[in-house]
Amino acid sequence: MRIKKTTLSFLTESKASHTSLSSIRRVAITLLVMLLTTTSLWAQNHPQTIYQLSLNANYQGGAIGMADVPVSNPTYTLASYDEPTRAGYMFCGWSTSSTGAVQYRTNDQITLTGNLMLYAVWDDNPYIITLNTNYDAGVFKSILVPRNHPNYTLTSRDEPTHTEYTFIGWSQSPTGVVDYRTNLKWQSDVLCRMGRNHKFSDIHYHR
Repeated sequence: MRIKKTTLSFLTESKASHTSLSSIRRVAITLLVMLLTTTSLWAQNHPQTIYQLSLNANYQGGAIGMADVPVSNPTYTLASYDEPTRAGYMFCGWSTSSTGAVQYRTNDQITLTGNLMLYAVWDDNPYIITLNTNYDAGVFKSILVPRNHPNYTLTSRDEPTHTEYTFIGWSQSPTGVVDYRTNLKWQSDVLCRMGRNHKFSDIHYHR
């Protein structure tokens, strides 16, 4: 009879323990639901006021820069001080992918719609496109184009100015005809034919 009483007592205690654990689980679930609801309500009543722009150096040991961009004015201009450095490599620009092509360059403006991570694009031996104003001002701009993504689209930001003259395009010769115009993409075959370094001269016509 003692054995039976002991067995009964053990079963009763086990049942009570199981009931206690079930109660704890119910309380934990209730608290979690309350926390999530509270967090959701807080987010609704406190909308995000800052977007975070992260600039990833994109190599092991490289730093990550941060910039807070107000939601009310979500435009950020990439500056030269944002450019990371890496021994043996040249910084070509920024990409939204760690293995992607250059999408943004220094002095480009970005309009954020949420938090954004940009990755540095590197090349140890990139193509270099030199834009020459073709008058006394000389070299206007040098553009680094990584060999694994050898594409570049000319934009209005690449256009130089000249008093009383209008810019009409670029030539591979100081006295040549227009070879390239704004919004034209230089594809990989063109860049490969150009070789590592190539100079372009702008062409103007008098008003």
